[in-house]
Amino acid sequence: IKDDIIKLTFAEYGGTETFQFRGAVSGITETFSPSWDSFKYNGRADQAYKYSTFERSLSFNFQVYPTSKAELNPLYSKLQRLASMTMPVYGTKGYTGTLIEFTLGNLWVDKLSFIESLSYTFSDEVPWDIDAGASMGIDVAIGLKILDDDIPQYKNGNVYQLSSTTP
Repeated sequence: IKDDIIKLTFAEYGGTETFQFRGAVSGITETFSPSWDSFKYNGRADQAYKYSTFERSLSFNFQVYPTSKAELNPLYSKLQRLASMTMPVYGTKGYTGTLIEFTLGNLWVDKLSFIESLSYTFSDEVPWDIDAGASMGIDVAIGLKILDDDIPQYKNGNVYQLSSTTP
């Protein structure tokens, strides 16, 4: 892993291989989604509510643009590896999905998650490498469902990993 201004890495959960993307990150959106079930007491017209479930998701975009021919193949290998993390893993007892750990800066560090959506847009604004037959610019949009190792709870204070963050 190379030093970068803002670190962006992905790894298979429990695996040994971590791969890093270098590029501009934009459009970061984090969503905290509590769910409440409604029920009704006899003799009352209004609804009552009970907390039911919680989900946390993160989506963002990043642009990857190789600056030389030497960077083109490794970049496409990493994009292929990331895309394969959305695909099923077949075994003798059926199939499963792939859990990942990802890091984005110091806010989300080794967060246990799975890829909920992934799309690649090949930029119209950059040329293709004619020899390789591939675009020299890819815009990536990714959505992650964060599972986390910490139990989410009120006033937990572990939403982000910044050491200077205090509840």
